[in-house]
Amino acid sequence: MAKYHVKKDGTPGVCHAQEGNCPLGDSSQHFSNKAEAQEYADKKNEIEVKNKEYFNNLNEKDFDKEQWDEIKEGLESNIDFSLYAKPEFKSNQMEQIRYGLEKRLDVSTYTKPEYNADQMFQIRRGLEEDLDVSLYAKLEYDWEQMKQIREGLEKGLDTSIYAKPEYNGGQMEQIREGLRKGLDVSIYAKPEFTDDQMKEIRLGLQNNIDVRLYLNPNVNWKDMKNLRLELQRKNNL
Repeated sequence: MAKYHVKKDGTPGVCHAQEGNCPLGDSSQHFSNKAEAQEYADKKNEIEVKNKEYFNNLNEKDFDKEQWDEIKEGLESNIDFSLYAKPEFKSNQMEQIRYGLEKRLDVSTYTKPEYNADQMFQIRRGLEEDLDVSLYAKLEYDWEQMKQIREGLEKGLDTSIYAKPEYNGGQMEQIREGLRKGLDVSIYAKPEFTDDQMKEIRLGLQNNIDVRLYLNPNVNWKDMKNLRLELQRKNNL
């Protein structure tokens, strides 16, 4: 079935390149019919006119070199770079917004200076995977927490069990791993356990050990590990 794209002259046409090898854009810039390609071309041409006008009104002195380079990248890519061409965005934040725009994502979810570039990356990745990013696109989560929630959503896990600000990224990871292994994570999904303690409890559950023997937040994780290994050794006799 023929695919259509927008040619260099700004008009729609049939793409004759092998899938994934077209120099005029990725799958997001290819369409199943000419009408869709024309609609995209009209919008693209409209943005190009708007971009040139917007760019000419910017003051380069308001930005550092890296920020200005990101703005020029947006101009060359013919995306609506006005969404990030603002001094309050650092260059690495601009980059994440630009990547999203190039993928035709709804970047409004993370186009906020309050999100750092790492948080923006996690939200952008979720949008690319068509995940419900509203579950973690919140300023109360740092990027590591966002990552663990995103990875849980990708695996179809019940992230509501650990998508809570009281858990740090390391704790979330241990709960996520337990869910992935089909364990009863309610045994250790408690903020009073550190991520290292959670790991030892999780490994004990995976090895069919009676973790009640060290299920205590006052027990150092290294002591938990030693006891776990000793119990595993006895079980293997």
